[in-house]
Amino acid sequence: MRDDLHRTVPLPRSWRPVLKYVSREADWERLPQAMSLAIRAGVESGLGKKWASAFKDGLASAGDDMFGFDRQARVFNEFERSNPTPMERRFCEVARGIYARDGSSDQLFERALGEICRQVTKTNIEHVTSQVRNRHGSWVAMQVHERLSDLSTQCLFEPKKPSRRRTKQEGVLDLLNTTIRIKI
Repeated sequence: MRDDLHRTVPLPRSWRPVLKYVSREADWERLPQAMSLAIRAGVESGLGKKWASAFKDGLASAGDDMFGFDRQARVFNEFERSNPTPMERRFCEVARGIYARDGSSDQLFERALGEICRQVTKTNIEHVTSQVRNRHGSWVAMQVHERLSDLSTQCLFEPKKPSRRRTKQEGVLDLLNTTIRIKI
């Protein structure tokens, strides 16, 4: 969004507590929870629950085999043609881009949801910053922008990837030379 649009568009209701808490140092411990709720509310307001569950089921049914790319493309096209909201259309575009980049549908819905959350966060941080800049000046707006940007990097939007820890495997000779104590 352009900055001049932020001057005429009011701040979303869910982001008002974020602005309130970021402006008072005593409320900074409330800020992460308020920001998480605001992000979640922004995403949920644009994505219908039925649409999201149908999209997730469509992605899961397409699979990852030889013809998986064609089936995934069909799912994307079907949901883009179903008269989606702007957020749903953006979600389809993001999911298509992630699938084109990675070539894997493993947790595609969750990864696309994480990217949409990042985009909503970035847009709303700019919106809050613009509101602060209009009322309090550039220096205060810069402070607010830095604080919210730092906080947004702490938010987890994607499921954790399973860690691939390798256990130290002992060699066969080590196992054969290990003494076993037996109590009789």
